[in-house]
Amino acid sequence: MFGGAAIGALFGGPVGAAVGLIVGGILGDSVGTAKRADLHARQLQDELAEARTALAEASQRSSDNEVLDALAERLHADVLFRTSSADVDEQVAGKLEELGKLLAAHAGMEVQLHGFADPRGTPEQNLELSMRRADAVREALIKGGAAPEQIRLAAHGEDMATAAKDDLEAFAWERRVSLAIRPSTAAAVAQAH
Repeated sequence: MFGGAAIGALFGGPVGAAVGLIVGGILGDSVGTAKRADLHARQLQDELAEARTALAEASQRSSDNEVLDALAERLHADVLFRTSSADVDEQVAGKLEELGKLLAAHAGMEVQLHGFADPRGTPEQNLELSMRRADAVREALIKGGAAPEQIRLAAHGEDMATAAKDDLEAFAWERRVSLAIRPSTAAAVAQAH
């Protein structure tokens, strides 16, 4: 504005100064408006870029969760035990700890542990042994980082044994803890609401 008045005064005297003042004011206002609009446009572009990034990340997480859910529905494993033992083999314990790390990174997942025993021994002893086996697997998962609430335990003893009587080879498959990884029931309830 003042710059326009000074230029107008140089070329047109007092009338030029007045015209220069008005033209300078209009140009100054236009330049200021243009700068504010440019700044606002850049802010909107930044916000839009952040929104796109957040949406892409959310979409990726959703996609990852769908993949994890699909894998979890199919992931089943057995941990085998020696006769009358609830001790987890050292190498198997390492694998269980790795699984515990995976569970820790994905709080929406849980593991169901089902302990079993072969039919030798009393039903009470076998039920207690199958619970100790499931608990041993649970402890290895927790050592790896899994939250206790991500782990569900069940002991079946010899109740679900399928081995023929006195089939010692088949008994080896009865001394186990079966693992099944699934989307957490708490996460499923939260998604339903």
